[in-house]
Amino acid sequence: MADGFIAKRWLISVAGYGSGVEIAATRGQALAKTWRCDAFGNMPFKRFLSIANAVIDRDPPARWGDRITVCGEPAFFTSSNRAYVEFVRPSCGNVRHAHPYDVLPIEYRPEAYRDTAAAQPPAPNPDHKGTYIRV
Repeated sequence: MADGFIAKRWLISVAGYGSGVEIAATRGQALAKTWRCDAFGNMPFKRFLSIANAVIDRDPPARWGDRITVCGEPAFFTSSNRAYVEFVRPSCGNVRHAHPYDVLPIEYRPEAYRDTAAAQPPAPNPDHKGTYIRV
């Protein structure tokens, strides 16, 4: 793609094991990531392929693939929960996780991390004899 967003949501179903979602650039990568799950630890890949199926999710969640900034660098939003934000970098299909305060705009952070005042370091105490270092 021209903008660098190559990740896709794959709906994976494995006969006798259930179904789930995997994020990867290709169908083969999605199946391989699923096979690496502990549930299939002793199963040969050829056997796994005979009982697994992967199709593209044609109805991804809202904001899937939106442009965001993570640690000052461009990224694409994939999802979030109460603890972190999932994203992919341009031209990369690997999902990464970021602390919500590293993500802009703040609308892509989990609800508990949207208070911009909480994201600021504490003000130095003038009565403190040490030196305040902003990290």
